[in-house]
Amino acid sequence: MKDDSITEEVKSENKEETSATVPEAEVHLYVKGQGPINVFKCPLGGWDQDKLDLIQIMDDYGLKTLYAFSTRSGRGAPLRFNHRNGLSMLAYTGKQVCIDGDPKDSLLKPITKILLVFALVTFLIAIAIREKPPQWVHNIQVLGGGSLAWTIAIVVFVYSRLRKKLQNVLK
Repeated sequence: MKDDSITEEVKSENKEETSATVPEAEVHLYVKGQGPINVFKCPLGGWDQDKLDLIQIMDDYGLKTLYAFSTRSGRGAPLRFNHRNGLSMLAYTGKQVCIDGDPKDSLLKPITKILLVFALVTFLIAIAIREKPPQWVHNIQVLGGGSLAWTIAIVVFVYSRLRKKLQNVLK
C-alpha cells in the first residue's frame, strides 16, 4: 500500500516538471504595409527558445520575404533566418513583434507573359516569312531593318525595355 502511494507522488511530481510552458511571441503580420492581416501567438524555438520560426510563417501565409515593421516608420530591414532550421537570427523576448511581408508571385502571370510574347514573335515570323509580305514590312526594310533576325531582335528588345519600365513605374 505504501509503495503505491510513493509511486503516485513521484508520477505527479514528474507531470509538474514536464509541463513547462513554451515561450510565445505575439506576432502582428502585415502584408505590403497593410493590416495587420492577422495577429497570432507563435512559439519561440531554438536552444534558448528565443527564435521565431520564420519559414513556417512564410509558408502559412504565402509570403516570399519578411521585414521588420513599425506602424510609425513602416517597413524596416529584412529578417534573416537560418536556412537549415528556418529560425530567425535575432532573439525575441516574447513580447509583441510586428512583421511585414511580400506575397509570393503567382506562377500564372509569368507563364502567361512568356506565352503571349512567344505568340507575338511567332505571329511576326509567320507574317515575315509569307511569300508576299505586307506593305509595312517593306517600310521597315526601307528604314534599315531588312532581315528577319533584326526584326525579332527589335521586338524582343522593345518588349524587355517596356517590361522593365512598367515594373519601375508600378513600384
